[in-house]
Amino acid sequence: MRLGERPLLRIVVALAQCGIDPGEPALPPLLQLIDRQAKPPGQAFDRLTLVLPLITIVLIALSLWLSVNRRRTVLQLAVGVCLLMIVERRVVIHEQGAMASAAHNPQVAQSVLGDLLHGFFVLTGWVLGVALAVLVIAVLSGPYRWAVALRSQVTRTWRSIAAASSGDRRGQVVTWMASHAAGLQ
Repeated sequence: MRLGERPLLRIVVALAQCGIDPGEPALPPLLQLIDRQAKPPGQAFDRLTLVLPLITIVLIALSLWLSVNRRRTVLQLAVGVCLLMIVERRVVIHEQGAMASAAHNPQVAQSVLGDLLHGFFVLTGWVLGVALAVLVIAVLSGPYRWAVALRSQVTRTWRSIAAASSGDRRGQVVTWMASHAAGLQ
């Protein structure tokens, strides 16, 4: 029996109980239409799991494109995504524990639920990591005084490391000694 036949069967039984003959000429086209419209319940969910992330990405891009202050918008979106992922993960962990403890064998239920939700936790972990990385980059590239000082310190440190490890191996001390060698001789 297909999943689509079950609603049709219930309708035929309900019509028969009401005293209506399901063989009337007007009813078969109506029953066929109902049968075509009856879809498995998971089909709509499967479509939503594909469409909603795409809509989310489009809306994020649209909000950044329309934003006047894009850095602030990126910060707000990154913080919002981080908080949403943390809350969502915590709620799922809580519900997983509640469902496992209500089962006849909690250890087996916890193991099965852990295996079922492993993909969810991996995906939300990646989303959380990307959102945190975007947040850190947006904050460090901002016009804040401490961020500017940190960037200049990193630049100075990088240049001094590059100068110390350069091919000629002549640092500032060697240059000074060479220019003052006449006075030392």
